[in-house]
Amino acid sequence: MAIFDELIEELSARFNLGPKASAFVEQVLGLIAAEPAGLDGFAGRFTSLGYGAGPAVWRIGIETAPLPADAVRKALGAATISRVAGALGVTPEFAAAVLGYAIPHVVRLLSQENAAFEPALTARVPQVRAAVVPAAEEEVPRQAFEGRYLVPG
Repeated sequence: MAIFDELIEELSARFNLGPKASAFVEQVLGLIAAEPAGLDGFAGRFTSLGYGAGPAVWRIGIETAPLPADAVRKALGAATISRVAGALGVTPEFAAAVLGYAIPHVVRLLSQENAAFEPALTARVPQVRAAVVPAAEEEVPRQAFEGRYLVPG
């Protein structure tokens, strides 16, 4: 995860996470991998909540302002935040705050390194999805997002 080393160090220092910083980045990657529409669909969740310019500027690397924890909860769903928190041994509130900081940075880094990273992420989708999204999942309804973002065809 060399492209994420600086972000992992920043998360570790900013949130006093120590070795859990790497696990948070892995969780974000797992959430993106589990999204049927990929990175565009994942970013589209935030666009549909009114952060329209956010994901677009994250992708080109202009700005990576943190997302409010409430926006993370709305976009990902309380059950997903609770699963991430449980996997990392933190409270859901803390997990939402860390994810709000990490998500824009991960999207930016993936967008910059997309050609090199996408095949590796795609190859890991089954393993990552199984770890992050259990079979009986409570997710934000997909129909809420249909037609609200473009997915390259």
